Amino acid sequence: MIYLYKIKDMNEVLIQLWENFDNDSHQSDGCSLHIDMNERDIFLNLQEQDHPVGLPSEVSIPDSIYDILEKKKSIRLSEIEMNNLMGLKDIIVL
Repeated sequence: MIYLYKIKDMNEVLIQLWENFDNDSHQSDGCSLHIDMNERDIFLNLQEQDHPVGLPSEVSIPDSIYDILEKKKSIRLSEIEMNNLMGLKDIIVL
């Protein structure tokens, strides 16, 4: 069965996935959301222990999250927060 739904009141932003290296192992460590590539680069330079996974991707987020992101420019989400928001379709990978 195919479900179709309309994405309304959504805003396109960047998502960057993160991983953490610990004693020769690494694990997924959530993501960060960014208004634009410039803000992502600024955020990236402030990180000390975690490492970005690949390049950022475009995602859509609802106005409620975008309003927070617009003020902060970048937001870090834990793995659980990211999975919950994706499961609720509050973060949609484009």
